[in-house]
Amino acid sequence: MATACDLGTQLEVRTFQVEAADEAQLASVGILIQPYVYKERPDAPGSMAIAAGAITVRETPDNLDQIARVLAELDLSTTPTPSFRLQFQLVEANGGSESDPVIADVVEELRKTLRFDGYSLVGEAQIAVKPDAMFDQVLQTAENEYHINGTLDEYRSGYVLRVRLDRPRSRTQGNTTTHFRSAALATNVGIRPNQTLVLGSISIEDSAVLFAVVRLIEV
Repeated sequence: MATACDLGTQLEVRTFQVEAADEAQLASVGILIQPYVYKERPDAPGSMAIAAGAITVRETPDNLDQIARVLAELDLSTTPTPSFRLQFQLVEANGGSESDPVIADVVEELRKTLRFDGYSLVGEAQIAVKPDAMFDQVLQTAENEYHINGTLDEYRSGYVLRVRLDRPRSRTQGNTTTHFRSAALATNVGIRPNQTLVLGSISIEDSAVLFAVVRLIEV
């Protein structure tokens, strides 16, 4: 469940279910654990998201353990791990003959339907999710920033992933520049635990193409 960052900092994602009376109390709990979330860490910034009676934190194992102890002292019921993890990857198709070995399993899936020879990983995000709860996270690449949001809904014997990837845009009229987000990709797709799916393609500058790939990991 840990991911290795460029300078060696090991981060994990945990979701803590919190028994709060209302959203205001849940937000207050978030303020109490905020000191353990280091968003300004240069090599591997931490993150925290609050929604649907739960707090999801991406941090070092030591800091996550500290947060668990703080919640225990508050006498709040906590669950240290989420039900699932969504692994989002943006993969660029290129004309090279070799592919990034880090995404060997994804490349195998892409080659079932596509004719590109080479593929490279340009961005990745790990999102802890619970069925029927919303998620929202940023996926950063060297060239752009994508906001990923949606839900994982239970449906019959499986799940439906409803997901949208937005990227920042700007429009200038005269002396005024307006900043906004536009949908790079939006889809609803059935998914099973431990299944890898290609969600679709995203056109970018220089005629390159990114493919959005997701894997639902049961934890």
